[in-house]
Amino acid sequence: MANTCVLIVDDEAINRLLLNEYLVDAGYDVVQAEGGTQALDILKKEPSRFAAVLLDRMMPDIDGLTVLKDMKSTDELRDIPVIMQTAKAMKSEIQEGLECGSYYYLTKPFDRKTLLTILKAAVEQFIAHRSLISELEDTTSTFSLMKTGMFECTTLEEARSLSKLLAVSCPEPHKTVTGLSELIINGIEHGNLGITYDEKTDLLKDENLYEEIDARLKLDVNKDKKVKVEYQREDGEITFVITDQGTGFEYQSFINIDLSEVLDSHGRGIAMAKLLSFSDIEYQGCGNQVKAIIKI
Repeated sequence: MANTCVLIVDDEAINRLLLNEYLVDAGYDVVQAEGGTQALDILKKEPSRFAAVLLDRMMPDIDGLTVLKDMKSTDELRDIPVIMQTAKAMKSEIQEGLECGSYYYLTKPFDRKTLLTILKAAVEQFIAHRSLISELEDTTSTFSLMKTGMFECTTLEEARSLSKLLAVSCPEPHKTVTGLSELIINGIEHGNLGITYDEKTDLLKDENLYEEIDARLKLDVNKDKKVKVEYQREDGEITFVITDQGTGFEYQSFINIDLSEVLDSHGRGIAMAKLLSFSDIEYQGCGNQVKAIIKI
């Protein structure tokens, strides 16, 4: 993560010092803020500088939740991932933070590996989102005329390319592209390749996720598997039906962010897609097919 800049916001100097040491050793550039007011000043002066914010919830000037709300109401800042630090993982507090847009949590005291795993996941998601957004302009808008279509993909790269292609057919492609990418990639990783939630947790900790994906894609049992995406545009509605060749999963616990798993480094992609990208998401059958709906 060299040259990736993270803002640390904490009113305790010892906490900032410790976090700074962890992040610098891991290759991040770091900027520090002593409170919420200073943090917002820094962010608004250089909104494109930061790939993540480590934000203390309780501060004497303005609290972390106020900073978060301000960021999410500012166009240049709303996509920057915020990792909320809190001394108590109270469900009510976590729920409040989730509703304001903080999808990553750390409970104090936390260890170095947990911090870096969650931060890496947040930064990678932000970089992937920013890349998809910047590349949308290079995708032909002719697809906005499309009424129906059937598409297939196998790899993560194909999934991202297909997401960009289809997003330009929607009224707000910048919102749609990330959610669409999440659902298609989920079909590849968890559906076709059978990577379980616990396996992904371990792979992210060991930084081996993409190597494992490449290895499983090469297996005879997986090499011909596809994720199919059906597109249909009708009066007042665009629908995407995404079908993988897996055995399904217990999707009910992923439609909304599960408070019991909010401290994990992943597992919120489907819920975020529903919140940010689509009017609704409906899983069907055993869970290997999902219908994403956009009202127009």
